[in-house]
Amino acid sequence: MPAREPISHILIIISSFAKRTATGLGAGSLAAAAWTALALSIAIFVFRRAWPLGILLPFGAIFCLAIAWFHYLRDDGLGKKPEERSTPIEEAIPPAKPSRTRRALVWAAVELVVLAAALYSFAGVGRTY
Repeated sequence: MPAREPISHILIIISSFAKRTATGLGAGSLAAAAWTALALSIAIFVFRRAWPLGILLPFGAIFCLAIAWFHYLRDDGLGKKPEERSTPIEEAIPPAKPSRTRRALVWAAVELVVLAAALYSFAGVGRTY
């Protein structure tokens, strides 16, 4: 019986992690799909070629990472004045807990980079003008 106890703890940890990240991953996939649709429509209707996808998809990933970083800095208290902080400046401020928004934005960035790399490698999108 003692051998099963650690396995059950691992399963509980994995299931709680899956519950926490499921909404972030779903929202990240939705954000990546929306950016991909926007990039595809810009490439087709504005440029009338597919090569801008090689630029617009990584730009979307950089945009998502920048927004996630600004969310982190806001939650961390970087923009607050020292008198507005709840702890004195000498004490170490613990890092902010990852929010669903940041998790979703980072996941969207990962999906956009993977999609851009796959389109470049397998379809040649973005290699030539």
